Amino acid sequence: MIAALVVVAAAAGASAHTGVAGRRYIVRFKVKAETVAARGALLASSPPRSINVTTSFGRVLNGGFAADLSPDGIAFLKAHPGVLVEQAGTMHALLPLPREPAERFSSARTSADAESPIVSGATPWGLDRIDQPRLPLNDLYAAADLPLDTVHAFVIDTGMYRAHDELRASVSTAPLQHFSAHARSDGAKLARDRVGHGTHCAGLLGGQSVGVAPGVHLHAVKVLGDDGSGSNEDVIAGMDWVAAYVQAETQRTGRRLPAVASMSLGGSFSHMINDAVADLVAHGVVVVVAAGNDADDACNYSPASAAAAISVGSPTGPGEPA
Repeated sequence: MIAALVVVAAAAGASAHTGVAGRRYIVRFKVKAETVAARGALLASSPPRSINVTTSFGRVLNGGFAADLSPDGIAFLKAHPGVLVEQAGTMHALLPLPREPAERFSSARTSADAESPIVSGATPWGLDRIDQPRLPLNDLYAAADLPLDTVHAFVIDTGMYRAHDELRASVSTAPLQHFSAHARSDGAKLARDRVGHGTHCAGLLGGQSVGVAPGVHLHAVKVLGDDGSGSNEDVIAGMDWVAAYVQAETQRTGRRLPAVASMSLGGSFSHMINDAVADLVAHGVVVVVAAGNDADDACNYSPASAAAAISVGSPTGPGEPA
């Protein structure tokens, strides 16, 4: 039920060979192994200066990695029986990017009493539609009577403006995680949301007056840059971090951490993205992704095509698909 509510709403690795001039690839081990040993053995047997590891994954892709590969490195890995290789692609945010930074957004308040589970008055039709399968809409939204304050929701996106009025009561106190290339170069000051897409998605998910599940613990995982785009490498690194966080918290508390990951982003079909989604689900995280917003076949895109994810289409009105 908690997953249904949220539906609508990686450490850098050391390089084995430096100075490799080539294309970026994602490498997945076919069988889960001791990642350090498996990676070391693989790199030790590769041609000199053929593989430059840029990111290592600890929880997804069986401990695989992203790397710049020379032609010799590509040939070596494609012929290796223990790994799968795919050229890294690009991911994009799937909602129109706001024109103003997230800090300038004003809160979208409704006429609901702060203590009431019913949102009414200026209820967004999308929120109204969630609790009402039949038309016409009644301009009301009744939040489910569930312990949402125990749920952790990870917004894998462009970051999050955590001081927004809609979000301040829900955001996690954990540091904002950033994996986008833009953020890596200049540190934490660029880890926040500078375009508003992730903030928008966080509001849909856990906003205090317009969110599907107000009260959830929101975590910002920035994998897209300030132009709304990013690499498969960064997206997988973000998923890897979420898997590690959930695993660590589950071990620390002795209880499974209720967790949901929201990914309103997409790109061309990618086995590696879809495999990483499956690995994240295997770590106990419900993964909710955008179907694409183009009225196209979601099977052509990732993570929309990931079998392990809940893929959600976006309507333009009470019944028309976007």
